[in-house]
Amino acid sequence: MVCGLVSAVADSIENAEGQLFHIDCFKCKHCGKFLSSEPHKLRENELYCSTHYIELFAPRCFKCSGVILKDGVETLGHHWHPECFGCFECGVAFPEGKFLQHEGKAFCVMHYRLAAGLISPEDAAQEEELKLYEERVAKLLEKKKNKGKEEPVLKEVYSLQELHQKEALHPSIDMANREQLLCDEEFVHHFKMNKSEFIGLPGWKKTKLKKDLGIF
Repeated sequence: MVCGLVSAVADSIENAEGQLFHIDCFKCKHCGKFLSSEPHKLRENELYCSTHYIELFAPRCFKCSGVILKDGVETLGHHWHPECFGCFECGVAFPEGKFLQHEGKAFCVMHYRLAAGLISPEDAAQEEELKLYEERVAKLLEKKKNKGKEEPVLKEVYSLQELHQKEALHPSIDMANREQLLCDEEFVHHFKMNKSEFIGLPGWKKTKLKKDLGIF
């Protein structure tokens, strides 16, 4: 018993991770809330409600001071949210968590070289300009590459010939059931039944009919 008093009455005892508590002692050390029917945590033989356990003991991000509930990064003697851990100078994230350290701080390659005095600020500025220029060129080339590639128009009905051209169909179309986009007349013409009758067929039969028409 945490309070030091012994109780022989089982109904007056609560168990938390093998530690016994009187019912009257089974409460949060921080706020005094009774915890018999509440989520709780035990720390150094003291009980805490979940809210105050997190507030008092959960690790906090070194950058934003926010609580880290899961998937945190622990390095350089501190805890970080993954999205908060980046180059000390420019904030860029580290691919695969790899970084360079200088004077207890994490840096990307270029800013490490600058911080460590391996290059001058003028050289660093030129490298940054070159990097930005290369990124702009890459974006322009990608834009030029995609120029003229317009997204297919989404229609309410399609011909069987159009349904054969899967790459030319709108990306939102359900390819597995695209036969339903045939107009009613064309559907009957090709399947020899209406759409309701088709839906009622067993799966293997529907698959065979669609394969025969080249739209499976």
